[in-house]
Amino acid sequence: NNNVSLTVPGNLSLSNLVNAGSGIVSVNLTGGASQAGGADVIASGFLLTGGAGAVTLNGAGNNVTDIAYNRAGSLSFRDADAVNVGTVAGVNGITSGNANVVLQSGGNLTLAQPIQSGTGVVTLTSAAQLNPTGVGLGAILARTVDLNAAGGIGNLNTITLQSDIISADNSVIGGV
Repeated sequence: NNNVSLTVPGNLSLSNLVNAGSGIVSVNLTGGASQAGGADVIASGFLLTGGAGAVTLNGAGNNVTDIAYNRAGSLSFRDADAVNVGTVAGVNGITSGNANVVLQSGGNLTLAQPIQSGTGVVTLTSAAQLNPTGVGLGAILARTVDLNAAGGIGNLNTITLQSDIISADNSVIGGV
């Protein structure tokens, strides 16, 4: 239940579990990041900052409450259950320059802060519900936005979508 802070001058390859419990895992790196099986990240908050490079953290056991990202590189992150695009250590939402953002959640995926990927593609997949919260807070700014939710997509009237192409798969009866 303590904060974990890593500064990596290059690429990061997680090979062991990082468990901060109710603390924050903060990673500042100049390169990309990957993880081996079982090298999951468990924390209340997960923050990635720094340079460029692809960050691919798709471990089945990743379990964070809030995620924030401010880098000039793509992000692919999978969470075992519910996850919020939120504020972690003063960083709001996800900013990836013009790179792609892929988020998968085993539970609800909540957009409490914006996702900005410029000319990139944003793909959000939830095994439960995709929930935008608050007008303008859960904005998605991307060339292409792909929304998928097995439990339904919440009220998109509360979200700002600035995109050329929008695809939405609402797997339950109801409106998008």
